[in-house]
Amino acid sequence: MTHPDPEQRPTAKEALSEWLEARDTILAVHKEWRPRPRIEHAVETIAFDAMSLCNISVYFVQTAIEMLFRR
Repeated sequence: MTHPDPEQRPTAKEALSEWLEARDTILAVHKEWRPRPRIEHAVETIAFDAMSLCNISVYFVQTAIEMLFRR
């Protein structure tokens, strides 16, 4: 996708297909967890990771509730 020669790059359809295939291999936890900056103080890391953990917990509870009530 980053080839210098545009003719060697995939088409939009091919790129989308590759992205959808790659996306399916990413765990839900990794999709929901926050992106982490390269440099961050330990206190910030602890605080933001705690918030991410809370957000992921809510996400999984909501998903479980939806699955239970779809039946």
